[in-house]
Amino acid sequence: MKKNGWQFIFLVHADFRDDYHALNGAILTEFKVFMNELLNSPPDLNSHGVQMLYIPLWPVNNNKDIRGLPIEKKMYFLEMKKDQNGNPYWERKDEIPLPADNEQVVGWSNFLKKNCYQGSDREICLVLWGHSHGYGIFPELSPTSRNKSNLFDSLSELSENKAKIKEELKNTILNPDKSRSVLTMEELGEIINNVFQDGSNTEKNIALLAAHVCEMANVYFLKPIMPYCRWFIAHQSDIGIPGFNFPVIFDACKGANQVLPDQMAELFVLSFYEKTGSRNQYSKQIDNAALFAINPSVYIELMPLFNDFISTLTSYINEHPEGRKNHLIEARQQKINFSKGSLFFRIDLLAWLTELNKRFPNEGFILDFFTAYENLLRIYIPISYKGTRVENFNHNAKPINNYNILPGGLSIHYPLMVTTLTIDGFFSGPNELSFIRENNWWKKFYAIDFPVPI
Repeated sequence: MKKNGWQFIFLVHADFRDDYHALNGAILTEFKVFMNELLNSPPDLNSHGVQMLYIPLWPVNNNKDIRGLPIEKKMYFLEMKKDQNGNPYWERKDEIPLPADNEQVVGWSNFLKKNCYQGSDREICLVLWGHSHGYGIFPELSPTSRNKSNLFDSLSELSENKAKIKEELKNTILNPDKSRSVLTMEELGEIINNVFQDGSNTEKNIALLAAHVCEMANVYFLKPIMPYCRWFIAHQSDIGIPGFNFPVIFDACKGANQVLPDQMAELFVLSFYEKTGSRNQYSKQIDNAALFAINPSVYIELMPLFNDFISTLTSYINEHPEGRKNHLIEARQQKINFSKGSLFFRIDLLAWLTELNKRFPNEGFILDFFTAYENLLRIYIPISYKGTRVENFNHNAKPINNYNILPGGLSIHYPLMVTTLTIDGFFSGPNELSFIRENNWWKKFYAIDFPVPI
């Protein structure tokens, strides 16, 4: 069916509290810039639409010292409208209490389905705005919860300080039931299916899923969204101000020409690195970014190859662990690591394979997988932006399709320590990713470094 416009639907989770996630007030500043851009440069609202599910976390009575105080939790549904003078404004259509943890999928699904645009004549662009937390999006940590940053610089140092790590972590990380994301990626996939698929699994009704959320371009997050969206626009790096260039994106949604999904995916990436107007003051942040347009179907072709590779690599390392294990540890300490003090390493997969190939140069199975993966990137991640300040980069800040220049567009996650496996909830427990649960070789692979039951 021919589409005649775009419907932009934002899912915004904004934690304004004066704690770990408020980042010294940066979130409030970032949110104001984001909202002002949307209102100051709207699309043609006659043929396009802008809606928002908005969750602000703000202390009751606006008390600035929020530690230990109750937080008002509601979700609002807003729609961009124009007043009689043609000026855009946000109209509040609906509000409900934020659903309980065990009711997130049903609560979000019902609220969105009740209020979202339900026509079939527009392409759907779903935009996520907020934080990520290992296995999901929109984390809710208590104000006293702070992940221990930069405990140790290397895994070799980690191995020498296991007792110290265990002791220091006791009071720095909360248990999973108090340190969880509002939505796991599996839950997000269920909500998209409930709201936008209309019982059909044959057509991907979300043209674009764009994530203004840190470090979402990773292997694990592809599977839950793969059946529902044609393009996933995501960062391997952190993302903050200025974010996606919505003035340029919305400007394309004017006039008679319909922007096709492939063109919109390209526009999200290509417009990001523009430093015109107000974006020029955020030049450093733009240069720190690594942004990719990903066709999630890469997961279908990648995972059989990837699992075979991991099973072969695991067996290969375990045959002679004394020397080979050290090379494995060295490989993941090199090149592109987006972790920045998190409890697990986020390593660019292409960079990791490059380092493995250097350390095991005569092992054909490594080069074979490297070559196959590089070919998949050319097909399924056709356009990218890699800034000049991304770690270990030295090239011009412009879109690049040269896969000899890292990163490649997908990260893999390593646990930083044994405790991460059980406390973070990413690798085990009720919030374990289906990727980990369904691919047993990964746990065997992690056990090379962490020989404990997972």
